[in-house]
Formats: sequence, C-alpha cells, structure tokens
Amino acid sequence: SFLYISDTFNQKVKRMNLSNNILSNFAGSGTLTAVFIGDGGPAILAGISGPTGMCFDLSGDLIISQGQNTDASLVR
Repeated sequence: SFLYISDTFNQKVKRMNLSNNILSNFAGSGTLTAVFIGDGGPAILAGISGPTGMCFDLSGDLIISQGQNTDASLVR
C-alpha cells in the first residue's frame, strides 16, 4: 500500500510505501512553472505548480489538482 502526499511548496507529489516507510518523489520536478511541462513524459519530470489535492479515477490513474495554475494533471 502507498500513501500519496501533496508537497505543495516543493511542487511535488510524494509517495510513501507503507510496508517499509520509504518516502520517494512520485511526480513533479520541483520547479514552479506557469507553463505545462512534461505532458506524455515521466511524471517525475513534470511541472506541477502547487499540488493541493489528489484522487484516483476508476481506471487507477492519479489526478493532481494544482493550486498555482488552477489546472489538473493526470498520471497514468
């Protein structure tokens, strides 16, 4: 099992493995950006601006809301 954490001020989404408590970067390059960077590429390199919340859709994809640019990102 994993716990996903919005690291709003560091422009990242982190994932904690609950079986071993290892925390890793899951999405976001850590650079605040107003433009869309990373579409179609690895989630870890994507420009995410102030992630504020997340949810999973019925397909298991992660949807990340971004507070700085009022957009949402989809991670497959």
